[in-house]
Amino acid sequence: NSQDYAKSFEHDQKQLGENLQIHSADFKTLKSWQLDHSLLPKVANLVQTHERTLTIIAKRGVHFPYYDKWPPEKTYYRPHLTNALWSGEFLKSVNAYDNALRWTTDNYLCKLYESLEATGKSVLVVYTSDHGQIIPGENIPGFKYKRTHGMLNSPSHVVADVPLILMATSG
Repeated sequence: NSQDYAKSFEHDQKQLGENLQIHSADFKTLKSWQLDHSLLPKVANLVQTHERTLTIIAKRGVHFPYYDKWPPEKTYYRPHLTNALWSGEFLKSVNAYDNALRWTTDNYLCKLYESLEATGKSVLVVYTSDHGQIIPGENIPGFKYKRTHGMLNSPSHVVADVPLILMATSG
């Protein structure tokens, strides 16, 4: 009945809060590039210990400044921005953004898939983003703000361009 369903949902909400939340202490002890990845074991455990689950993960992902969103040893594109200053150096901005994407999206999704596959359960992952990015230094006609997204009075089409990725484990 609907009351039992509501009670089970309430329990699952509590579990979600307990199991998947990045705690404020994590922000003090983990580097920016470690935060999203710190949820991976928690997600796999949630899947492993529940018969069925709908799990929604709101990642931090890539937001400006980009320079601290990947481990230094995983730098692939050079030269890149090395600080939090808005720069007109478009190539360095793109390289920093692409390095961050490789870690926060590519590496994250690979690790997520591996951890979910290891549970032995059938899992469908739907991955998307809440917005795209205007890269600092990008020349967009009429765009005059030093912001990467969130301009309601002058939105850019690149902010609406987001990925949609589907992947499933074999369970």
